Amino acid sequence: MEYKDYYKTLGVERKATADQIKKAYRKLAVKYHPDKNPDNKQAEDRFKEISEAYEVIGNAEKRKKYDELGANWKQYEQQGFDGFGGGGRRYSSGGRQADYGDFFGGGQGDFSDFFEAFFGGGGFTGGGARSRSRTRPKGQDLSAELNLSLSEAYHGTERMIQLGEQRIRLKIKQGVRHGQTLRMKGKG
Repeated sequence: MEYKDYYKTLGVERKATADQIKKAYRKLAVKYHPDKNPDNKQAEDRFKEISEAYEVIGNAEKRKKYDELGANWKQYEQQGFDGFGGGGRRYSSGGRQADYGDFFGGGQGDFSDFFEAFFGGGGFTGGGARSRSRTRPKGQDLSAELNLSLSEAYHGTERMIQLGEQRIRLKIKQGVRHGQTLRMKGKG
């Protein structure tokens, strides 16, 4: 996913106020609006970019996510993860990571076990959790593989998994996807 600098798109600084962002959006929206630029594909595309940028940084909650997560902000939102707020959270997707801390439990626990391939190779079939762990030198990740039913993936669920000698309660938010990788900071 290519990073889009919404501040640059609207021509404002990162520290811009909500009013400054709104004024910049309105000015650009009027300039590039399709009604003022009929049959101009470039103006239409620019208008869409401007609208997308304002939809994100013109909304305080989305702006906060965007500022903290950068290019991954929308993936975070699409995955249905909530509980957003202070303290180092971490989400990994496609080699990029964003910081999340108490991502799964709402508690103050610090996690860093690596959960990989939630659904395994069998798609959405099969019920019970299957987890595996490996002995690791300090600094390497643990991984676990979990199979979920379609209903569990759609609605979310909670599972107890075994990683080595540790039992961890894992809250799986609704909308997880096949092969999704999650990273939990500090638990190991």
